[in-house]
Amino acid sequence: MSQPSNLSETAEAILAASVIALGARVPARQYIATGVISYDGCESLTVSWPAGGLYIVDPFPSRYSKPVRCAAVLAGDFLVECTRCLPVIQGDTFPDPAAITNAHEEVMADAEILMCSLLAQAQAGTLFGACRLYTLGPATPYGPSGAIGAVRIPLTVQMSCTAADS
Repeated sequence: MSQPSNLSETAEAILAASVIALGARVPARQYIATGVISYDGCESLTVSWPAGGLYIVDPFPSRYSKPVRCAAVLAGDFLVECTRCLPVIQGDTFPDPAAITNAHEEVMADAEILMCSLLAQAQAGTLFGACRLYTLGPATPYGPSGAIGAVRIPLTVQMSCTAADS
């Protein structure tokens, strides 16, 4: 399997890994995007390229007086987001507490499943390859916003890999 080498291929690889992770639980609506995701449906799985974008990571600042021993590394930020429908107030009728609990437990399950699987796939080298560095940020809840709740997982991925690292 060839490893992703650019922003869109990396986003597609993260999306494919997330689909594998969620298995039968995966929402039918899945896509990659840039910027802020538009919530155009209750349930979706997205990988976006957020505002952090693409940038150079230089482990030795230029003001450092000793010679630079490492080359700067190109890195890209991504955001995995899995949204789910949540029960909401309908007029004067409040949702059943059990339905609220079940919906939020589904968001929590998405967080745990995605985090554990993405980490396992990255550590095995099947997601980004053996030589690319990556960082998974914390799985955090989002919402509820309207009738939508979500889990968000930020990732930073090395976008270049030298022959010596392969």
